[in-house]
Amino acid sequence: MFKSTTRQRDKNNLVLETKLPEPKKEDELPEELNFEIECPRCSDVMELFSEFDRLSYYCSSCQLEMSVH
Repeated sequence: MFKSTTRQRDKNNLVLETKLPEPKKEDELPEELNFEIECPRCSDVMELFSEFDRLSYYCSSCQLEMSVH
């Protein structure tokens, strides 16, 4: 189990509590992913699609593809 705080004492023997940073997961996905976004090239709608191991947005108007990391 990961502790989110640590306690130390200062020079006056008062307890100081420090919040530790949350551990970062390598394969963490965003909390929310839009299914459609605006194409930066032609301002049309880009749709989200997935393959076996990746997610991408694709614009059918100008054939621009952008990978999601």
